[in-house]
Amino acid sequence: NKKGYYTLSDRGIWTWADPDKKSDLKIFCEGGDTNPDDILLNPCLAITLQDAPDGAQKFYEWLTGDGQNYVEQYTLHNGRLYSKAPDHNFYPCRTS
Repeated sequence: NKKGYYTLSDRGIWTWADPDKKSDLKIFCEGGDTNPDDILLNPCLAITLQDAPDGAQKFYEWLTGDGQNYVEQYTLHNGRLYSKAPDHNFYPCRTS
């Protein structure tokens, strides 16, 4: 910021940075929530093993269900950290 350089950052770093540290910075481009193929999307995703302990499976079910509302509403310095996870047809590591 002091030297006027450009930087690449994820939403987490931007959101958690003290507002006074980024007072002269601005966002040029950021991911949206409408296109699951958006390479800048910062979704909250989860996976479990088939034989995961019951508590882990229940947390997974909550996180991938009603928990997504908490994920979407989680903010710091008036900025949202994560977007809801894309639908189940989204494959972030797709090779084709």
